[in-house]
Amino acid sequence: MIASDEPVDIILHDIDVYITPFQKKILEDDQSFFFYMKRKLYASPTYIKEYGDPKDIDDLKNHRLVIMDTINPFVFNMEWILTLGMEEGKLMTPVFRTSSFEALVEFVSDGLGIMSCYDEFDLLEKQNLVHIVPGVVGMTINVDLLSPRYLKDDEEVTKFIEYLRKKITKTTG
Repeated sequence: MIASDEPVDIILHDIDVYITPFQKKILEDDQSFFFYMKRKLYASPTYIKEYGDPKDIDDLKNHRLVIMDTINPFVFNMEWILTLGMEEGKLMTPVFRTSSFEALVEFVSDGLGIMSCYDEFDLLEKQNLVHIVPGVVGMTINVDLLSPRYLKDDEEVTKFIEYLRKKITKTTG
């Protein structure tokens, strides 16, 4: 298993199946759409009780925002939440920045503020975070499944890909 925020050469690393939102189409690979993720806003019931439930983008200016801080060019714009309702080129000031996704979720679940996150993370549900301002959806990203073309007819790889597709269909609808 290789975990990386950057594109990976699946042939060089001898990878049979690779799931990624970052990979560009490569001729030697068999690449197909796997699922998509939508960036949404989340807060804890504790936060909503103390600070209220924002009703629209303009209302976010009166709320506490918590963001992921990253400089990795392969990770999508983590600051988009700071641009909501602002003039072009201006950003809201977050109350907290962290480089750890787990810390971000923990802080938000403790009522520190509002975060943006892709909707496919089960940690959101486990921490009882609530999707807020339903009309606000950030970037939607396609997650692709890749495997080297020479494994296209490999029975084990084919069965594994079918298994993954069945699992993701059950969780994403």
